[in-house]
Amino acid sequence: MGTHNAILPLRGGSYVELIAPDPSNPDPPLELPFGLAEATGPSLVTWAVGTRDIEAAVKSARQAGYDPGAVVDLARDLPEGKRLSWKLSLRRDLPADGLVPFLIDWGSAPHPSRTSDPVCSIEGFRAEHPNPEAVRQMLRALGVALDVERGPRPRLCATVVGPGGSLELG
Repeated sequence: MGTHNAILPLRGGSYVELIAPDPSNPDPPLELPFGLAEATGPSLVTWAVGTRDIEAAVKSARQAGYDPGAVVDLARDLPEGKRLSWKLSLRRDLPADGLVPFLIDWGSAPHPSRTSDPVCSIEGFRAEHPNPEAVRQMLRALGVALDVERGPRPRLCATVVGPGGSLELG
């Protein structure tokens, strides 16, 4: 998809994925995801929720009034030569400015949180939005819980804690 990716496995089955445009691939086959083409610096852009049956999860969300987007099959070759495949729901826009997650289905692929021993954990994850109830409604359609408070602008906030202390992302 024209990106560089790096994974930080976290305790509890989560991970942080750093994504940036890949300068060695200036003409990717698809539009850069997650607003990367317009990004001006580092930020916590969006998040994902794992599912074991992405097609059923998308159908259920649509029936509840929210469209998480098309299901896209993706793959990449790992440095050791293995092929990693997964599916995700992808929209051109970032719903609620990234506060509503996309769905991801790792299928039989190893979950990124298990790629190495995690040394960090997420100790807090919340959001702010000028219209929190609209965001909560989309989250409910996905069956997802997130603390969304009223704030002056859309913002995801995550606190990552590791051996050196804590870091607030967002």
